[in-house]
Amino acid sequence: MTSWRYVSRVLSRMFDYSGRASRVEFWWWMRLLFCVLPVLSVAWVAIEMLLARSVPSLGMMVFSVLAYSVILFAVVGFLPTLALTVRRLHDTGRSGGVVVAWFVLPLFAWIVFLGVGFVTLSIGLVGGDPSVIPTYASLGIAIAVTLAVACWATWLLSRNGDDGVNIFGEAPRREWQ
Repeated sequence: MTSWRYVSRVLSRMFDYSGRASRVEFWWWMRLLFCVLPVLSVAWVAIEMLLARSVPSLGMMVFSVLAYSVILFAVVGFLPTLALTVRRLHDTGRSGGVVVAWFVLPLFAWIVFLGVGFVTLSIGLVGGDPSVIPTYASLGIAIAVTLAVACWATWLLSRNGDDGVNIFGEAPRREWQ
């Protein structure tokens, strides 16, 4: 099966959170996202830098178009990615609810970091002796939690799927083997 067929399969099942998805289908989709988003982002910045100095009005218009393209691609790409991730977890025999933990844990860690930073800043503004150590420590914890969740997600999504039938349905066809 060609890579574009995997991509079209993912897009056609954009709102389908049931069933299973193979590793190949998942990683072809991720490859597309990780290739297109950086290219759009680099084009956005490069064109802005080139046009902003020479033709400011045209540079701003192109900047806006590319900015909206990047945002639109990211937003439109999120829904099929979420559904595909849930189906990929189903293939490994896990509930799609694990995805919630992947969002909540780093979000909580970053909220704590911002809270500690705000408290440290507030103490400094009222004349106390603010120490930046709690802020840096909470930043380190937030980064460590985010990286740990990313490693956990990559590990789960890279595992072999269950052979045959599991509680989420039949194994996906493996045309690539």
